[in-house]
Amino acid sequence: MHIRVIYQNDKYDYVTEAIFENFLTVSKIKKFFRRSEARWITVGVDTIRGAGGQYEGEERRSSLQLSAISEKSKNKDKGVFDEITKESSAGESSISI
Repeated sequence: MHIRVIYQNDKYDYVTEAIFENFLTVSKIKKFFRRSEARWITVGVDTIRGAGGQYEGEERRSSLQLSAISEKSKNKDKGVFDEITKESSAGESSISI
């Protein structure tokens, strides 16, 4: 099935569903014609099916991994701050990174 589209440069075209999905993702499409509603849908204004919603599948992210990454990030930033604080409290006037 082909979908009627209007690109960002206002040119009209017919594209396959696979190309449509790709172009929609990279913001090449300004509008597309939704046959079920017999009207043009404006991307970014009208509701696009499948955008957003609640994920119903199995959780694939591990909360342990996320907390470890978060903690590592905190420690990395803290280490830089601690070195700067130590240097400034020792009376050194320049900061080296």
